[in-house]
Amino acid sequence: MVSNKDARAILNLTTKKVPKSIRRIQRRRSIRLPGYDYTHPGAYFVTICSHEYKPIFGKVLNGEMKLNESGQIVIRCWAQLPSHFPQVELDAFIVMPNHIHGIINITRKNVDRG
Repeated sequence: MVSNKDARAILNLTTKKVPKSIRRIQRRRSIRLPGYDYTHPGAYFVTICSHEYKPIFGKVLNGEMKLNESGQIVIRCWAQLPSHFPQVELDAFIVMPNHIHGIINITRKNVDRG
């Protein structure tokens, strides 16, 4: 099992200073529906980008994605999501050199673990 610390390191979800070129991208208009509660059951398309869009998950060779160790860890972390969040089912998923795409199905509201 991959620890939370390892997952954060791989996906680099830390709050570091973001270069100006990326800040410009982050200012784009949100496509979220105002007032919608995204914890409702449904299918959600998720994209997660690496820090500074660096190709840390592998590379495309001859039209095929070749994952490195970091890319393999991302796949293991994705597969473990339902064990941490029982209300989640996984659908299509792909790892690219500098980002991942996936579809997460929330089947029910999260039950308070108290």
